[in-house]
Amino acid sequence: MWRRAVFFVFAVDVLAGGVLHATARATATASSLQQQPPEQQQTPQPRSHSIKIWTNDDLIALRTPEDIYILAKEAQAAADETKAIMACFAWNQTEATIEETQKAIQDTLQSIRDSEDAVAQVRKQLDDAPESLKARNQKELERRTTELQTSREQLSILQQHLRELTKQPPAENPAEPTTAPPQ
Repeated sequence: MWRRAVFFVFAVDVLAGGVLHATARATATASSLQQQPPEQQQTPQPRSHSIKIWTNDDLIALRTPEDIYILAKEAQAAADETKAIMACFAWNQTEATIEETQKAIQDTLQSIRDSEDAVAQVRKQLDDAPESLKARNQKELERRTTELQTSREQLSILQQHLRELTKQPPAENPAEPTTAPPQ
């Protein structure tokens, strides 16, 4: 019914050449809105789309047992690789036998002698160098001195370990294989 009223107002307005008064149009529009059911009077709100935001916990919950197994295997392989790499840089790892410890001590003593020679050479260069090279030579001296100190600390650790190995009876040394006496 309200459509007819709006159409009628529009038709009269067009036929009369737009002479219809504005208040008549407002009255016709207001009366048509009153006849409208209440649910149509309200303009529909635009629907908001619900967006799912995925978190790490949501993704972990979606893993299959196969995914979990593969991830565990990859983590174990990465841990083993890291352990192998870190073993190369393990300065404080001690040798298992007396012979290995004595060889490591000899190698460390040679490293200390080489480092002492290098420090003496850099000190001489530092005294004889022009001003433009003194900063570089000073840094080199600090690096060589640190290297020498590290070697001396390693020697101390190895000597302590050798003392501990010589105090132990041979049967308690786990690195040496125990063999039965020949009969």
